[in-house]
Parts: sequence; structure tokens; C-alpha cells
Amino acid sequence: MNPAKVLTLLSLTVVLGVSGTACAQKTSPANDARPAGAPGNGPALSVRLKPYSDGRNSVSHLDVTTVLTSLGVKKGQKLVTMPLRRASTPTVADGSGKDWLTARDEAGELPLEIQDAGESEFDRDRSWMATRDTQGKITVSYRAAPRALTAESKGGPEYGLQAENGGITGAGAGLLALPESSDTSYAISLTWDLSAMPPNSRGVWTYNAGDATTTGTVDKLADAYYAAGDVKEMRSGANGGFTFYYLSEITSFDLRGLTDFTAKLYDHASTFFRDKPGQVYSVFARQVPYRGLSGTALSRSFAFSFKNDTKLDDAELKQHLAHEMVHNWPRLDESQDDDGGWFTEGIANYYADVLPYRAGLIGYEPFVGQINSNLSQYYSNRYRESPRAEILEMTWKDQAAQRAPYHRGYVYLFRVDSQIKTASAGKRSLDDVVLELLRRSENHEKVDANTWLTLVSKEIGDLAQQEYRDMINGKLLIPLNEFVAKTHRVDKYRGTVEGLGERDFYRLVKK
Repeated sequence: MNPAKVLTLLSLTVVLGVSGTACAQKTSPANDARPAGAPGNGPALSVRLKPYSDGRNSVSHLDVTTVLTSLGVKKGQKLVTMPLRRASTPTVADGSGKDWLTARDEAGELPLEIQDAGESEFDRDRSWMATRDTQGKITVSYRAAPRALTAESKGGPEYGLQAENGGITGAGAGLLALPESSDTSYAISLTWDLSAMPPNSRGVWTYNAGDATTTGTVDKLADAYYAAGDVKEMRSGANGGFTFYYLSEITSFDLRGLTDFTAKLYDHASTFFRDKPGQVYSVFARQVPYRGLSGTALSRSFAFSFKNDTKLDDAELKQHLAHEMVHNWPRLDESQDDDGGWFTEGIANYYADVLPYRAGLIGYEPFVGQINSNLSQYYSNRYRESPRAEILEMTWKDQAAQRAPYHRGYVYLFRVDSQIKTASAGKRSLDDVVLELLRRSENHEKVDANTWLTLVSKEIGDLAQQEYRDMINGKLLIPLNEFVAKTHRVDKYRGTVEGLGERDFYRLVKK
């Protein structure tokens, strides 16, 4: 499998507890959404979503109608495309037949041909190809059915369309057939038709409630979450842009406490990562009939699912949501030479510990405890000394391989931070490198592993290349304790690794 493809998938699934998952999606820069009626420029893309209540406190299906204006498509070119599956999660197109999606333009019916592409069952896309040149406005229509979930279902990334308590939720990437992703900017409109839903229903998406217009690429629609029904919300945070959406009453955790924690963390993270004023952030809670905690981060939002009769661990849930939130900011471009998960997931784990501590949301001892938890998970993973290529090959065959980059990347970044602090006598840190990466990314500059190494080399010299090679090749990484050097030291002890027996472990202990 192409490592660049594995990167996208690798950041999709890691188990939390027994059967939870966490994941990230490459995000696109956010544009502000406006109430319906605001003007836009360039080609236009209009999406209408119409959910249907089944009269038994559920939603039977959702009709999607997309209108494309000023988008001429030649014979044999892609009209629209969408994934069939993302990791273990099927989209609404999975299993669909030839006539599931139909199209018309100003010349009448537009016959389509299906073309599937992808290197594995976990990463396949379907495209609908025009069989003639299109004329004028194009209308694409199809009916999307929610997934049938049972107590035996398995957790996975939150891309699936899901019915819950008379409503429905889903991610754009798993719901919308759209023109192929590109830099083309569209005048986008989103309309909710709730005529087939109960009278108290409303529609929301990542950026606002109700109908909206905005401008952006198709990724703006694909990298967002959607919900319809009796959608409840909690708003919090000093910046006023944080909203927590849910369809069912929640008893398995303290909703207000979690909302306040996440909103305060968002305020702190938004300031630290230098968000522009007026940005929003949304969380979508989804209840499922099976046990486990899973979550997926998209642009300016994330969703997580859980079984409501299961009492969730407060600290674990907060750390999980912090991890997903961080995915909104620092990232590397996808290429064969990049990531493999060490940066995408390692940096999310790193700041999921650091930012809540800096924001005063957790104390010093719990903070050190979370560092030690990451260290323990790194050293107890049987892939702890495996080269990256082996981990990528085993990603969808062995759960331990899926988890390996999260904690290896964490320890590597922990070391880099300590090395930068030592080299600069405490004047600089990993923060300076990450913020420069983010600045370049927001300016649409290339940001890949070479960019990372160039910036780190400016801080610590030739050591940067050696540290990176050691991490990629699987050399066991030992934590440096500059981060908490005043109070703790690094302690070596023996622990058990499944399949390997006793091995050296490292942790932070009080001096």
C-alpha cells in the first residue's frame, strides 16, 4: 500500500479502553458561514438535505440534492465522487447500485458510469463519470440510508450516517457526493428541508444552525458534521464560538462539566494556535447501542460516540476530546516522505496533555501522570522498536500497529522539546517550531517532513536528522526530562511487552 494513502487511514483509528477509536481527517482552512441569502462568487454548489421521519422516533432516510452551476464537465470526466469506506466505516454509497445516484442537466437526463479507485478495502472511492458533455446547471440526486447499528456493531471513525432519537447525524465525507477535491472556490449554499420531520426539528452543521451560504472548496462541505432533528445544544467559552450538539439526553457523563472543560480548552488552544477572530468550533455527541468510545476530528469540529448506559471515565473522556480538538491545527502535508502518523497523532497526544495543564484545567501531578501513561503505552507496544515501514504494513492487521505512532510520536516530540530548551537555554521550545509550521500551512506553503527537519535543525543542529532517523527506524527512545526537570527524574524499570517478554521501560518519578 502507498504510504501516503496509509497516512490518511492511519490517523483514523486507535483503540481507547476496550473498543474506542480516535481519528483525524486532513482539515481545510475554515471560512465563515453566513445565514442563507449572502452572496458568493465563482462556480456555485447548492446542497439540499431532506431527512424523513419514519413516525417511530427514527429517521428512515435522507434525500440529498446537489445543484452545480457554472461547472462544465466533459465526457469521460468525473462529475462527483465520494468514499465507499473510510477505515472500518461504510459511507452511504457503500453497496449502492448503478442507478443509486442520478443526474440531470439542461439537456435532460445525464447518464453516468461508475468508476471505483483505491488501493485497499479501507480506502476506496467511487466516482460518477459523465457520458457526454454537460450543459448548464447540473442536478445530482440520491437517497441516503442510515447505518443499521446493533449491540454487536464495532466502533470506528465517525463518518457513518446514523439515526438517533428521531434525528440523524453524519459527516460530509460519508454523506455527500461532491466534485473532486481541488483548489476551486465555490459559492456554497446549504438548505435544510424539514417538511418530513417533526415540528420541533432543525438542521445544524459545523458552522451554524439552519440554512447557510459561504464560500470555499468542496472540502468545506466534506470536512463538516451535520445533524437534523430535535438537536439540543450547549454554548460556552469566552470567545462565544464553541457549541456542543446532541440529540439524546446524556447520563453517562457530566455534560455541563465536559462542555465547560472543552470550551475553556478551546479558548486556550484557539489563542495559542493564533486563530483568527470569529472562528467557531462544534462538538457532536452521538449515542450508539454498542460499548466503546470513538471519535473523529474534522475541520473546526469533531464527533464522538458512546453507549449512554456506560459510565465514562471523566479524565479519559476529557483527554480524548482534547486530542481530537488539537487535530484542528498542526499538521503536515501528505506525501510518501511524511508523517506515517508520528506527527499527526503524536502532536495531538502531546498538546492534549500540555494545553489543559497550561490552561489550568488539570493539576501538575495529573499532568505528569498523563506523560507517564503515554510513556507506558509506548514501551508496552510490541512495535516499539519496529521500523515505520513494518508498522504501516501491519496497520490494518494488528491493533497494536495502529496505536504505535501515537505514543512513539509523543515520546519523540517530548525529546525534541527538551533538546530545543537545552540548546536555547530555555528561551525556545517545540511550540516555536509548531507555530511556524502552522503559519506556513495557513499561508498555503508546503509543510512536510523536510520542512519539519529544516526547522528543527535550526534549533538543535545535526542532532535533528539523527533523532528523526532513530524514530523512523524504530530505535528505542528514552525520554529527556527537561520538561519537568525541577521536580522529576527519568527512572528505568522492567516491564512486560506482549509477545516480547520483559523489556526496559522508562517513567518520570519525583526526585
